[in-house]
Amino acid sequence: MAISYTDYKYALKKACGIHGIAIDSGVRYNNEWGAGARRTAAALVKSLENRASDGSLDGKLKKLLKGYLPVRYKTLYPQVVIAAGHTKGWNVSSLLDVGSEGAEVIVLANELADELERRGVDVLYVPDALDLQAEIDWAIRSAKKGSLAVELHTNGPGGRGFSCIYSPWSTKSLRCASRIRNAVRASGVMPLKGNGLLSSGLVASWNRFKSGDIGWTRALRAAGFVPVMPECGFHTSVADARVLNNRKLRARLISAIADGIAPKK
Repeated sequence: MAISYTDYKYALKKACGIHGIAIDSGVRYNNEWGAGARRTAAALVKSLENRASDGSLDGKLKKLLKGYLPVRYKTLYPQVVIAAGHTKGWNVSSLLDVGSEGAEVIVLANELADELERRGVDVLYVPDALDLQAEIDWAIRSAKKGSLAVELHTNGPGGRGFSCIYSPWSTKSLRCASRIRNAVRASGVMPLKGNGLLSSGLVASWNRFKSGDIGWTRALRAAGFVPVMPECGFHTSVADARVLNNRKLRARLISAIADGIAPKK
């Protein structure tokens, strides 16, 4: 027998009640379900979860289910390696409450790691006490090949806004940086600097690096990883520091970066 929309509502009510989740008290009970209601409800909600993930639910049922089914996230990489940039021996003057870029990116890196782990991502956190070359060596030695390698920074001096550095020699790096940029732009928590994307080759030319690339992106790309470097605003900008110093606003920024790495299905 076909299951009606009313029956779906009742099954959801029963199943959510079983799991201790509050649901709208206006949903009516359908007494026709009888003694097997709990088993039927559990099976039906499992079916709803599967159908929600493959996009086959109609709009009315999607609206009913919103907020009650678990959010599922895509796993795009075998592992995500996270490093806090400029931590060892780096104490740039800033407007951040924690005092320096090095201290701030440790906060950002830990919060990003926590958010990605909540989404089911396999995260590997690079120890904070290492200098750049030691960070690179540790990541290459410890992480799975093909993993995303994220080194977090804040920018400065001068200017404001978020950007993400990518390797111009890696299309996967550009794709990931673009997803992160798009998610931050959609969040509205911080404006972009320019178009929000920055080639590591261009950064190298500004700094007159003979290698034509910067350390993290050059070494990790060469070792078979996908490197990106989010620049999470300017530590010398009053407006950007306001976001980074505010726990709720910073959480929105971290969530947006995570959306670019492990988006919802």
